[in-house]
Amino acid sequence: MNILKNNILYSLFFVYAIITFSVDAYTFVRSAFFGVDFHSYWYAGHFVRQGTDPYFAAIHGISLQLPITYIDGNLVSHEPVAQPDLMRVPANTAPIVLLLTIFAFFSWHHAVWIWFLLNTLFAILNAIVIVKLFTNKPSIIHYLLSILLFLSLFSTKSALHTGQTTLIVSLLMFLAVLFAERNVFVAGIALGIALSKYSLSLPVILFLWFKRKYSLISIAALVQILSAFVLAWLTNTSPFVIIIEYLTMIAAHISQSGIHLASYFVKNNIIVIILTIGITIPMLLVVHYWTQIRSFNLLEEQRQLLDMNVLALFNLHTLLSFYHREYDAVIWIISFFVLFFGLKINVWNVSQYGKIIISVLMFLSVLWMARAEILLSLLRMPSGIENILTTTVLFVNFMVIFFFFYRTKTKITSL
Repeated sequence: MNILKNNILYSLFFVYAIITFSVDAYTFVRSAFFGVDFHSYWYAGHFVRQGTDPYFAAIHGISLQLPITYIDGNLVSHEPVAQPDLMRVPANTAPIVLLLTIFAFFSWHHAVWIWFLLNTLFAILNAIVIVKLFTNKPSIIHYLLSILLFLSLFSTKSALHTGQTTLIVSLLMFLAVLFAERNVFVAGIALGIALSKYSLSLPVILFLWFKRKYSLISIAALVQILSAFVLAWLTNTSPFVIIIEYLTMIAAHISQSGIHLASYFVKNNIIVIILTIGITIPMLLVVHYWTQIRSFNLLEEQRQLLDMNVLALFNLHTLLSFYHREYDAVIWIISFFVLFFGLKINVWNVSQYGKIIISVLMFLSVLWMARAEILLSLLRMPSGIENILTTTVLFVNFMVIFFFFYRTKTKITSL
């Protein structure tokens, strides 16, 4: 009976995920703002092609040298090269800027569609790697659930719509965690590129730091440094100037609206400080206890779940504490699978009543995080309420997963 019930639930979710992704994807690609954030890297790549510092060009409004020829046969001989109303300031550091410069050799229409298809592939690969982080014996159901959940997330669809670098960065983050115990060099390079979006990759840096993967982090830092020197060499600029210019652009993002707690209390720093301390103290306890109980003789699946429990908390803490837009909330999916696999192997010895409560929480979280944009348009929700609800979901998930971490710690230390 339970198997039949599970199959029905999975089937209903699969249908829901496919429909919401298809409808929203169709809506997004027809939007005038399709690729709005990717445009900043496409446009910046033109300056790299012409030997000009892209950060300097963005800050000072430098114009491109014309004409510009693309390898797809198109030619631009007069302004504007940039597409109207789309972003022009690259928000990531040198590795991502250098990687995405290749798209500047294609005209906008071709470049944005190639990036959309690659981003969709990155989303699918994210989902596959995430399952591998939780179990060494994944089933087809696990992969299907992860792929369809990841694709149906509003954050994923938002990243695909805007052309954000979130999906390639999250993929590289998870690959760094997956390969940390297998190949330090591969993991270090993956993390090094992921550091280009430092606000998103911060939880993995902390996670690996407290696992004492210092050589891996050193390789990652070296990737960033070498990339800055390469960009400086290509654009006849000092790498130190590039770093200063990048820091100038970081300052412009701090006060922007988003899903982080500080965005709701811009005029009241005291509340921001209290809230930040309030969620940081549990994290300090997590790190303290985690470093202790990792030395215990645990089963492999218990150790994997414990580590992912901690990574989920780092993810949620970062999303709540630092500037993030909703597309960055793709890393919330780790929280979902902590609860999913935690119930599956019953590592917390939860009662039947407790399982029902957790299942309801998971259902409500998925219902909101995997919402369809078209449904929100029909509901006509007040401006700003979406971010508030997302922040609420993240905060509740943080508290619940912290509770289960503490329960795991108590159970292990009492053996």
